[in-house]
Amino acid sequence: MFMNMNILLKKSFCLALWGLYLLLFFDFGAQFSWAFEIKKISPNGIAVDSSENVYISDVANYRIWKISSKGVMSILAGSGLPGYANGTGTTASFLHPSELAVDSKGNVYVIDKALIRKITSGGVVSTFKSIESEVDPNKRLNNPLMGIAVDTTGNVYVMDWYEDGQIRKISPEGVMSTLPNRGNAPAGHATMFNMPFQSPIGIAVDTSGNVYVADTWNDVIRKVTTKDVVETLAGSDKLQFVREPSKGFETAKNFEFTWGIAVDSSENIYLSEIGEILKITQEGVLTTIAGQFRTSGLKNGKGSDALFHGPKSVAVDSFGNVYVVDAGNNLIRKINKLGVVTTLSASVTMNSTN
Repeated sequence: MFMNMNILLKKSFCLALWGLYLLLFFDFGAQFSWAFEIKKISPNGIAVDSSENVYISDVANYRIWKISSKGVMSILAGSGLPGYANGTGTTASFLHPSELAVDSKGNVYVIDKALIRKITSGGVVSTFKSIESEVDPNKRLNNPLMGIAVDTTGNVYVMDWYEDGQIRKISPEGVMSTLPNRGNAPAGHATMFNMPFQSPIGIAVDTSGNVYVADTWNDVIRKVTTKDVVETLAGSDKLQFVREPSKGFETAKNFEFTWGIAVDSSENIYLSEIGEILKITQEGVLTTIAGQFRTSGLKNGKGSDALFHGPKSVAVDSFGNVYVVDAGNNLIRKINKLGVVTTLSASVTMNSTN
């Protein structure tokens, strides 16, 4: 009898251990699956607000993520399935979330094909503007919206590839106008400086309302002033290249494929190029702050010791830290003021908004 009792106790103990194991396994398994899913994001656009919260558009998972200043990552909006539904948090859906921008109130504006979606700080998604209704929708399939920026008064600017790239300005009330997209040529330079934008991608706006454009296929950086004067910064006499200091200053024609562009409160400009992140100071001096030109890889470090693989969108916070969508590596990289590159990490919360 005692033997049977011992066997019964042993079986009960084993069953209890097995039950505890299953409970822990499935609990950790759920956490692991969630963490694994986070690692599979496909970042496209990036923005940072005045409180140092970072926002990321995830084109593969149809979501907008938020990383708080404390390093907690959560879903701001998006169900994870493709669609055009408005709603709150995970009840909303996106079809192709790409570039995004954030205003002074914490509202996030997301390019979703020919739509501009607006997400409040509470995760409420609405359609801010449909550019598709303004032009031939059939041409929208091959001429999407590209870069997006928002100024201090709530005007939204987007790069519109319809008709070879126009800058659309949309007021907070939704009224759309078009900025000039052809440079004002100085004497003797009409061919280079007065050409229209060609497939521009990145756009940024400073605190004064000046708009900066990565005019990608022209290999130049443009500035549209508040008086609608278009300047070619890359062709000015003030811009000096020090990409290779041993060779002295280089000419502006060394731009090859600029994508992302951002501007800080001191009007320094940050650009993503092939394999590197560039900075143009107010004095017009251009330097490589991180990465290597035409070199791909994944490596943290300082300056040229770091490597990127297809850097795209960039954003800069109030401390001068630069955030980069490292698209080829499916990562977000951070460059501090000293030029040290790290890979942005975050803990994960299950909440849809944070």
